[in-house]
Amino acid sequence: MMHTIMGAYPTNIDYLISIDGTILKKNWNKSRRTKAIKISNQGNYKCFNNNGKLVLVHRAMADTFPINGIGVLVCHRNDVADDNRIENLYRGDHSSNLYDAYRNKVRPNMKGRPAHNKGQGRPIEVNYYGVIHTFTSLGLAGEFLGISSPSSVQRLVRLGGYKNKNIKMRYIENG
Repeated sequence: MMHTIMGAYPTNIDYLISIDGTILKKNWNKSRRTKAIKISNQGNYKCFNNNGKLVLVHRAMADTFPINGIGVLVCHRNDVADDNRIENLYRGDHSSNLYDAYRNKVRPNMKGRPAHNKGQGRPIEVNYYGVIHTFTSLGLAGEFLGISSPSSVQRLVRLGGYKNKNIKMRYIENG
């Protein structure tokens, strides 16, 4: 099997990862060739053993190759957990991951709410002491304001921001 583009896994350079999610181990002692390593499942996700520690394949792909998007999660566009092709992965947040689940009909829309646009949540505008900032999700707005719970940010957006501080918030309408 030929793999065209390979990258060395940053935490263990004996592993090579291809853009289709196949992981090979260098076998320099015997034949100076590579061999496919054993992939196991952790829940629905593929993982491999790296010096006694289980590593999820999609996270190893994100560590090895540049993945599009902003966020801490590595998400699958088509919501198939074992489809680790590079074009199926992107970095996002919880909101964008839920949007994919709704779009791909993996989860029904909660309480009949419309799905968010562009996989990043509803855009939010925060007027922070006269300076306007735009965020693509509740989580990112919360990080900026130092609020850990997206539901608390959502409550603030509904209220229009903080009443006793010079901070105003609103959803940006599509148009």
